[in-house]
Amino acid sequence: LVDLRARKQSEGTVRLRGSHVRRFSRTHPDPWQVTSGQVAEWLAGCRSPEYAKSVRSSLSGYFIWAIRNDLTTYDPTVKVGTVKVPRPQARPCPEPVYKAGLLRADPQVQLMLLLMAQSGLRCMEVAHVHTRDLDGDRLLVTGKGGHARWVAVSPDAVARLRQAEPGWMFPGRAGPMKPATVGKKVARVLGDGGTAHTLRHRCGTTAYAGTSDLVA
Repeated sequence: LVDLRARKQSEGTVRLRGSHVRRFSRTHPDPWQVTSGQVAEWLAGCRSPEYAKSVRSSLSGYFIWAIRNDLTTYDPTVKVGTVKVPRPQARPCPEPVYKAGLLRADPQVQLMLLLMAQSGLRCMEVAHVHTRDLDGDRLLVTGKGGHARWVAVSPDAVARLRQAEPGWMFPGRAGPMKPATVGKKVARVLGDGGTAHTLRHRCGTTAYAGTSDLVA
C-alpha cells in the first residue's frame, strides 16, 4: 500500500487493491505458495467479469511488487489469461426517476444530482468539489488517476456553488465527504430506478443526443 501511494495512486485505488489482496489472503495465507490454478479458481468465483478483471489486476500488481522487492521470483497470475469483459451498455437514469429524485432530495443532495446528471461527475469527484474550483460556469474536477479536467456546470449548480461558504461543498467529519456516502445519499433519493453512476450515463447520453458530437 505504501508503494501504491508512493506511485501516486488515488486513495480509492489503494483501498481497492488492498481489499482485493486481503480477501484473497484469507484463504491463501502464504503468498509464495499460491499457484496459477488457485488464482484462476478465485477469479472464476467472482460475481462479474468486471470484478474479476479488477481482482486479477490487484493480484498481478501485488506479485509484481513482490518480485521487484526480491520477495519471490514467481508471479502466478502470468499463466492466468486475461479476463474478457463484455462491451458495456449505456444505462442512463430514466428522466422521471431523475426528476423525482430532485424533488425528493434536500438542497445538498440536489446539488449532487445536478453535478452527476448534468456534468457527468463520479461519486469521488462530487465528494471532492471545493468552492475554489469554480471558474465562471466551469468546474475544475480531479478524476481517476489524478487527472484534472474542466467541466461545464449548469446555471443552477453554479448559483448553488457561489452561494456556499468557502470550503468543501460536501464536508465530512474531517475533510470532504466519503465517496461511498455520496453514492448512498444519491441512491436513497433515486430509489430502485437509478444509481449515482446511471446519472453519469444520463449526462453522456443526453449530451450526445443534443450534439451528435461523439468527441465532445
